[in-house]
Amino acid sequence: TPQRLTMSSAWLWPASATREDLEARLNENPSEAGRFGVRRRDVPTEFVLCVNYKGRPTHHLCTTDGGVVRINKKDFGQGWSTIEEAIAALQSSPPAGWPVPLTTACGPPSGGSTKTPSSNRSSTRSTNSNGGGKARRDYMHKAMGKDAANGLADKHLESKDGRFFLRPRSDDSTTEFVLLVIYRGKPTQHLVGKGDDGIFKINNKPSGASTIPALIKTCRSKQPFWPVPLTEHLTPGGDVVRAGSGGGGSTRSRPASTKRPTPSASTGGGERGQPWLHGAMSKGEADALMAEHGLDDGRFFVRSRGEDVSGEYIMCVVYRGKSTHHLITQSDGVFLINKQPIGNCTSLTDLVEALRTTKPKWPVALTNHVPAQGAIAAPAPAPAPTQKATPVVVTAPPVAASGQPWLHGAMSKADAD
Repeated sequence: TPQRLTMSSAWLWPASATREDLEARLNENPSEAGRFGVRRRDVPTEFVLCVNYKGRPTHHLCTTDGGVVRINKKDFGQGWSTIEEAIAALQSSPPAGWPVPLTTACGPPSGGSTKTPSSNRSSTRSTNSNGGGKARRDYMHKAMGKDAANGLADKHLESKDGRFFLRPRSDDSTTEFVLLVIYRGKPTQHLVGKGDDGIFKINNKPSGASTIPALIKTCRSKQPFWPVPLTEHLTPGGDVVRAGSGGGGSTRSRPASTKRPTPSASTGGGERGQPWLHGAMSKGEADALMAEHGLDDGRFFVRSRGEDVSGEYIMCVVYRGKSTHHLITQSDGVFLINKQPIGNCTSLTDLVEALRTTKPKWPVALTNHVPAQGAIAAPAPAPAPTQKATPVVVTAPPVAASGQPWLHGAMSKADAD
């Protein structure tokens, strides 16, 4: 049953608040561990707890389905039945497995409004929850055909995954729309329709949202019915507006690379620049990506679990010719895989390097990685000789102060193999 909370809780933010709104409040004192706030989501039984941990805001999905509060899908076994009970307990006596006691409650500005910091006000404008009033839903275009929509996408959206716009299915339609979104570098189009229960569906799958703005907000994160988070949108004037701006003032589109950027720490990517680190994707997408690069034992990559599951990843690795998936979490600053430590790895990179050799409870050594878009692929292994070969010297590039043709620079075991 959805909780009937009021805004009297000092830490509770409305569903119209964004991730950036809370981070701005927490970053007023980033060194204070446990500083926190909670924002509603459009789904009545879901909240996001934002808390400072290790010097930065982290985000944790809280659900209250079935009368039990779960945080990041975990039931702490404390019998919490409401978000208020959970917050009170995390302030006074956090259970084992929760890393930081909650301290200062950070609520929205007085009056319940959530304003964007002044440095961003020139490029943003809020959208009310029903899409009415004076706020513009400028991701909404006029009705047009599929070919015309694809033409707009090719001209303005630069093949960047998650960019989108919405159009009515016909000139007089108020309940049926078509959502165009870039997915895997190509424009894709999806039917959006309102059901008899008042809930919008995408491709005939219920979204849980009863308004178009709520639907768009829900789809800004990956959902069971939706594979690619929405990011910037295209306005009818041809501008590309950054995620979360809600319309109005816009940021002009500029020529840019069509490669997807490496995930950053703020989006759950963790260790910037690692070529094996990918953004969030589904298990099916991960399997397909692995199959494209070859099912050789030990081939691997790491993918983020998404912004609402802070600090968690999935390692996809080929074992016995099949893709397998392994949860990576953290406990007391140490990275675990399948809930097991591999030595004392304090970073994701340490864990990956440790798994390049077989370990107890880890049967396959990591070899070549599947590169993220924009990264460089690992070198393919050389083909095995068909017969016994005469030993030869593999000539190396010159090394300072050596001159020996067999002396190479530093490299990993996999590169040497």
